[in-house]
Amino acid sequence: MINFRYHLVSLIAVFLALALGVVMGSTVIDRAIVDGLRSRIDKVERNAELRKDQNDQLHAEVDQLNDYITKTSGFAVTERLRSVPLTVFAVRGVDSDAITKTVALAQQSGGRAPGIVWLEPKLDLSDGADVKALADVLGLDTKNAKTLRAATWKALAAPFAAASGGSDTGSTTTTTAEGGSDTGTTTTAVTAPTAPGELLTKLGEHGFISFAGVGDTGKDVALADLPRIDGRVLLASGAGAKIADNNLLLDLARAFSSQGVDTAAAEVFAESSKGPDRGTLVQPIVADDALAKKVATVDNLEMTRGQVVSVLALADLGRNVVGHYGIGGDASLSVPEWWRP
Repeated sequence: MINFRYHLVSLIAVFLALALGVVMGSTVIDRAIVDGLRSRIDKVERNAELRKDQNDQLHAEVDQLNDYITKTSGFAVTERLRSVPLTVFAVRGVDSDAITKTVALAQQSGGRAPGIVWLEPKLDLSDGADVKALADVLGLDTKNAKTLRAATWKALAAPFAAASGGSDTGSTTTTTAEGGSDTGTTTTAVTAPTAPGELLTKLGEHGFISFAGVGDTGKDVALADLPRIDGRVLLASGAGAKIADNNLLLDLARAFSSQGVDTAAAEVFAESSKGPDRGTLVQPIVADDALAKKVATVDNLEMTRGQVVSVLALADLGRNVVGHYGIGGDASLSVPEWWRP
């Protein structure tokens, strides 16, 4: 029989054991855990510092390589576009620095590239007044934005076809409306201006396009001066474009190519978590079997290497060589094959 004294001693022993466990846990066991955690933290911090040092070194190497590409780009394109007239069309909103550098590089290559024809936001035709103004300039009886843009791209290409002896140099353009309020109607014919650059001037006067000269070559140059004999064209769009038309490069490329104008199309890309993949804008051109054989494409015009490749691709057009360049999934080459100019 267990008496009270025995029961009391047992309870005291239990509490002493608990107290001892608490003491040991807070000193020996907890210290071991804390020391282990501190060791792991120290290891992570050392690895993080190592990775930072490696990243800094890689960034420095990339900067050196980019500097090398930039400083040697002039050597790479020398004489490639000797005396070749080049007009660059770009959509307002894309990286103007990338476009300007491309024009400057074309000038270094010997090309007669005075500057940039900017396709202005009014060509988005989201405003009824802009629709009416463009229809009046083109002489079209329609309010359909898609129809008007298609007619505009053809009208932009026509002066260059006339200057280069292209395949479609007629004086009229007839466009059939697709969708919208003008479905099933045919627009009136557009009579091309007598001077090749007259329509460009009219579009400029109404704010649909504008011209920005680059360097000394672009001084005192007007829109009417742009169509040149045997000229080539570079079309550029991409991130930030103020004309909401994903098929714009495709439609422009078709318009110029159908007029027999040597044409290249380039995309200015910007990385974005919610944005399209690289090459999205030039991919439709590559996917069109007929157009892909006529229009060269570049998917990285925002990079110096893309600007170099654009000039080289334009030079290749003079040899009837058409390539699709860049670093995206639809690019077949990163750079054109070398040839002696």
